[in-house]
Amino acid sequence: MTRILDPVLSKKVAGDFRIGLKYVSATPTGLARMREHLGAVLQIVAASSQSGKLLDQATWSALLLAAPECPDKLTPDVAAQFLDLLGDPEQAGETVRVLFELGYLEKFVPAIRRVRCLLQFNQYHKYTVDEHSLRAVSAAAEFRDRDDVLGEAYRSVRDKRILHLALLLHDLGKGQEEDHAEAGRKIAEQTGRRLMLDEHAVGMAATLVHKHLAMSHLAFRRDTSDVDEIAAFREKVITAHAK
Repeated sequence: MTRILDPVLSKKVAGDFRIGLKYVSATPTGLARMREHLGAVLQIVAASSQSGKLLDQATWSALLLAAPECPDKLTPDVAAQFLDLLGDPEQAGETVRVLFELGYLEKFVPAIRRVRCLLQFNQYHKYTVDEHSLRAVSAAAEFRDRDDVLGEAYRSVRDKRILHLALLLHDLGKGQEEDHAEAGRKIAEQTGRRLMLDEHAVGMAATLVHKHLAMSHLAFRRDTSDVDEIAAFREKVITAHAK
């Protein structure tokens, strides 16, 4: 019944897609645009996330099939559009997952293509690298609702685009001969510039990725209630970023 009523009761948005009772669907005009413009793909994915409604099967299939042919070149507007979605705690987790599953995330973050289904074996990871990276973004975004020091710290981050980008990238250096933190630093620099971030933001993302093992060491092997420990770690990160 929902599938029958959706086309009748749906709301047309910008001539490109419709938001129905349960699904978001692309119009024929929208599908044509999405085959050629990454910005149009981001718009319908954002509409799905914001409305809390799934893409309908026909639209999902059409996007999936169109992904290999969709141009990889980013414009400043499209890069900014992606970063705004990535920096929005309400949408970041769902957005990166849908883009990844449809085959579009690698157009913004090319390095994620190489770690699809890449296994990792250690005591801290139970997911493949790609799944671990997506979950890291979602887990961080959930801090927005926590009524504790972690929630306060997360909400105080002024530019969540950089935090979420670093989380998405932090393990993408795995599977190479080079130390994965060092490889990850280079990936972060390349990705940040691809997304047209300024050099300060690129450097911050690269530092967070490069030093993420130090964060892990602090979290699992140190007393995080010790103010001196936290202060020392903060200085370490600031010093590393300043170099």
